Amino acid sequence: MTTNSKRAATTAAEPKPGSLIPFFDELEPKLAAILPADISAAKFVQMAKLAAAMQPRLQLCDRRSLSIALMQCARDQLLPDGYEALIQVYNRKGNAPPQASYQRMVGGWIKLLSQCPGVDGVDAQCVHEADEIAVTFDPKQSIDHRVNAKRDRGTIVSYWAQARLATGFFVKELLAESQLETIRQHSPAPDSPAWRDWRDQMGLKAALKRLAKRLPRWRDPATAPLPLPPRTAGDRREPANPEALFALESEALLAITEAEDADALQATWLQVVGEYANRSADPSAALLTRYQARALELQQADEPAGTGNAEGAGAP
Repeated sequence: MTTNSKRAATTAAEPKPGSLIPFFDELEPKLAAILPADISAAKFVQMAKLAAAMQPRLQLCDRRSLSIALMQCARDQLLPDGYEALIQVYNRKGNAPPQASYQRMVGGWIKLLSQCPGVDGVDAQCVHEADEIAVTFDPKQSIDHRVNAKRDRGTIVSYWAQARLATGFFVKELLAESQLETIRQHSPAPDSPAWRDWRDQMGLKAALKRLAKRLPRWRDPATAPLPLPPRTAGDRREPANPEALFALESEALLAITEAEDADALQATWLQVVGEYANRSADPSAALLTRYQARALELQQADEPAGTGNAEGAGAP
């Protein structure tokens, strides 16, 4: 490769400032169809543009993965502001462009669980060696965690998460450092920057995820399929064909079953819905049932791993 061609290839791979702005503006109406009334699509898109400015490599991501990541974030009613949620960039093998992936942050988990029916409040904290903590099995008693601000707290030894129910009872989850280490060892990327640099945040998220499974009315938004983005009048559609639909359903059932994580499942579902829409049809009830069942399977399989693919790399 000549010097000029190398320079051209390097230049092509460099992020171009502002190159995502038209993409975000085009995506805004689709996000508006997902977001609740109290979160405007304009505000959400503004946060996405700010995230792209703070993370220039987002501009190199393939647009499909970025679109799915933002729609997943909107489905959860969280903002991609780095506190509630984060759009992370992952490199892929070969010459494939980087992929965007959606991650819930600690603030996002607390917000989601606080909105769970029957929950009045949620908190999560790290416990250090010098802290005093009392946890009882009495559902009427809150966790008693005391910190002596006059001395060094020492290293982190455990994590806790707690939900206060409308009934006055408390649901508590305590996670020891040894348990978190088991979670790390079973994670897809145990030596990632997230575990190396943000172990405390990973511990808090693991405790919050376990707490979620103990809340009687908790329903993870990830188990609900993303809605089909609005289609324009110019979209090409093939006429429905029973044999083609049968073949499509068989392929879709297999793809849903083989989805290895929640992100892959959402991407598969969007592709399935798009294929059906091209044939002027909707996914069958059997497909929707299988999708929901697979989402629950992946959610349950998260124990003891505690973290998904997206949380195995980058900031938590």
